[in-house]
Parts: sequence; structure tokens; C-alpha cells
Amino acid sequence: MEISSSTTKQSFLKVGDIILSRPGTTENVILLASISSSGVVGIGINCAFEALDLQLICDQQDIWFPTNAPVYQGGRINMNRLYIIHSNDWAGSYTVKLNRHLSLTTDTSVLRSLADGSGPKKFRACAGFYTWPSDSLQKNLDSSWSVVPGTTKLVFGSGSGTSQWRAGLAGYARTAATDWLANRLTD
Repeated sequence: MEISSSTTKQSFLKVGDIILSRPGTTENVILLASISSSGVVGIGINCAFEALDLQLICDQQDIWFPTNAPVYQGGRINMNRLYIIHSNDWAGSYTVKLNRHLSLTTDTSVLRSLADGSGPKKFRACAGFYTWPSDSLQKNLDSSWSVVPGTTKLVFGSGSGTSQWRAGLAGYARTAATDWLANRLTD
């Protein structure tokens, strides 16, 4: 996966945005990591693997990791690769800043820094990613997905699973209500 921090001219989406599946579907929370004219890359951040944790992965890399942190199902592509989404208080050689709150690192330097206590304060480890052709994602957004800004609170401070998805939808509802009210006040 090549990480890009650009946006497409034909889309309002930005790298670092979160897309949320609508109610009645699988409760996905996906962070957009790359947007280009050829497609979009996203990383799932709310569904943890049951039998996989960061300590197990670090043991395989000869890195002592002090806690048993979950690894999230980032997507169906390249599931043998780890992507660390983290706060912007740390950066390594392979770190890409996604927005003013979030970065993504794809090498083991972040694991070593987390293990010795010098890494980012907040992080989420994800295995794999999703991709969509640009037109396919737009169809999903039109019919079954919502978009909210990616913030540290939503990514790291709202739990995981259904609780994280619900927090994202609550943020979407607040944004929609604020936009509606602003439009009414200017009419």
C-alpha cells in the first residue's frame, strides 16, 4: 500500500476522515489513509481480532512489548502487515501525517518506541486494509455510509466495536444538525 496524503478534486473526502456504515449493516468504522484518482485506501479500526494481540506480534519480531494491546481487523488486503494509527506526538521514518490529530506508521520503529515508552501516547494497531475504486466508494457513501472527521477522541477514546461505531454516528448526527440549523439561520 502506498500512502498518500492528497485529496481528489472530485470528492469532498479528506485523508484522516472516518467513514461509518449506516444502521442495519455491519458496524464498520474505517479511517481513510489514502485518496487518489485511482482509488481510496481505508483501515478498519473498531473490530479487534479475538486470537491476535500486539504482544504476540512483537514476540515474533524480538521486541518485548509490556502490555497485551488488541490488533484490529484493518481490512482484507495485506492482512500480514501491521499499520499503526497513532497520535501526532511521535513520528518515524515511515510515518505519514493523516490530519492534525492522526498519523500512520508502517514499520517496526513505532513498535520499538512503544515498547520502550518513547512512542506515541495513543495508538491502534491494525492488520490489513481495504481499497475501493473512487466511483465505488462514492456509491457506498450515497447509499450506506456516513463521513465524520477523524479525531483522537473517536479513534482512541470511544472504545471499540459497536460503542465506537455509535460514537461516530452520534458525531455525524451532531454535524448534520449543526449544518441544518446553520442553513436555516442564513435563509
